[in-house]
Amino acid sequence: MRRLAVVVAFAGLVTAGCASSSEQQAAVDSVAAEPTAPVATEATSTTTAPTTSASEIVPAGGFVAASVERGAGTLTIAWELDGDDPVEVAWGTDAQEFATVIDTVEGTNSVTIDDPVPGGRAYFRLTSADAGITVAERRLELEGVHNFRDLGGYETEDGRRVRWGQVFRSGALYDLTEADLDVVVSLGIKLVCDLRSDSELATEPDPELGADAIRLSVNDESVDAQAIRNAVLAGELDSISPDLLLDGMPKIALDFDELWSQLLTRVAEPTNRPTNVHCTGGKDRAGWASALLLRTLGVPVETVMDDYLLSNTYLAAANEATIAQVRTIVAGVKGIPEADVDMTNLVALLDVRAEYLQAAFDAVDDRYGSFDNYLVEGLGVTEGQLEILRSELLED
Repeated sequence: MRRLAVVVAFAGLVTAGCASSSEQQAAVDSVAAEPTAPVATEATSTTTAPTTSASEIVPAGGFVAASVERGAGTLTIAWELDGDDPVEVAWGTDAQEFATVIDTVEGTNSVTIDDPVPGGRAYFRLTSADAGITVAERRLELEGVHNFRDLGGYETEDGRRVRWGQVFRSGALYDLTEADLDVVVSLGIKLVCDLRSDSELATEPDPELGADAIRLSVNDESVDAQAIRNAVLAGELDSISPDLLLDGMPKIALDFDELWSQLLTRVAEPTNRPTNVHCTGGKDRAGWASALLLRTLGVPVETVMDDYLLSNTYLAAANEATIAQVRTIVAGVKGIPEADVDMTNLVALLDVRAEYLQAAFDAVDDRYGSFDNYLVEGLGVTEGQLEILRSELLED
């Protein structure tokens, strides 16, 4: 399970060195184990625990919106249609093939069904007289990795949509359970892009998925992760800058041009998809990778920001537990009531916030003048390569 150093290190970019054998060190290492249920806390955080797993609204054609929401063994497919035509609902395990018709629905805008593939992944196709749309759950329901999600379904500025089931973003795959592995393997992933450092990989290697794997190590060696770890051990959370991610996201965007170029060109190759892109927490490096890809495909900035902020929802339970556990440790070290422990700086590291991603976008604009110039001048991606990427990952 993930150690505290991974949780609190700057932007998830680096992990601390070897663990101490002291009793106190062991306690710190244990608190980062991701919980199965939220732990109550009074800390102020921007995260909110989800009660269900749902796809977001995805406009398309005559469909004003569509979504899939998970219940207890059920899925509710809902939509808004510009008109009152009957809607045929079909499903499949491939986002391009929908051989099984569930129902033709008239007079209502939703249908609830038993999960047609428990422990797997279903895509749904809604078809009316004049329009059709594909929709699925955004996040995969996994026990060990809480932020594993599909980048499909988002509408672009020119009215096309990102294809479902092609690119998945996540945190480290090390914590996948055996059941989780079955689900992930069923996706047919062909390429895993691992954004972690050498130390992260050595400590928590990826499981075997039957996929090719490449290292695109986005790692800032100038950051002293051990100092952050020591600050927690000493109860000195005030010594951790609350601006680490605000300063760090622009570095992620600007200091690894060759790696981001490789990511885009690799994903454009059909033989590399479906692709999984992951870091450790699945929120900062994977957050930029996802924002890069979605903006390159023409998804509006507002939608890209919404996708980035979803990590707050999906990581809420684990973050709240970490906050509560660290508060207990710091209170014990300092000999003060838990209510007096200021968790502001740790919360700033656990959250994703709009200003973090916006800082990266602003840095790109400041250096290159525009995001398009960043792609061509900064990453060296040609217009031909961009067109191939868009034709491969977008559909009408």
